[in-house]
Amino acid sequence: MSGMSETTILNYELGYMPIAYDKAKRLAKALEIDERLLFDEYCRFLDYPFQLRCKELRSELGMTQFEIADKAGIARGTYGTWECTAVRPGREPFQRFAAFITSQGKEVV
Repeated sequence: MSGMSETTILNYELGYMPIAYDKAKRLAKALEIDERLLFDEYCRFLDYPFQLRCKELRSELGMTQFEIADKAGIARGTYGTWECTAVRPGREPFQRFAAFITSQGKEVV
């Protein structure tokens, strides 16, 4: 029903790999459950919608796009594409961003 292999689903269930955002949405639809039940912090961030949350956090911290990108260890151009929704953040850059945000006493989502 989800179009995913049994092995993939088993790996998700056993926690061997995180569920990608699009796959979590597809699996939830197949199971007829709220997709948020399958979301980790990364997926919740993408679903927020992430571009608004980036802008909110940057504004709360009083930073420019360049400043927040530099502090979070993300390429300046990459961060800018997040705020304009041209590119969805990858899991690894998100983790660097989330680590910086939490170090500032803020919640990512």
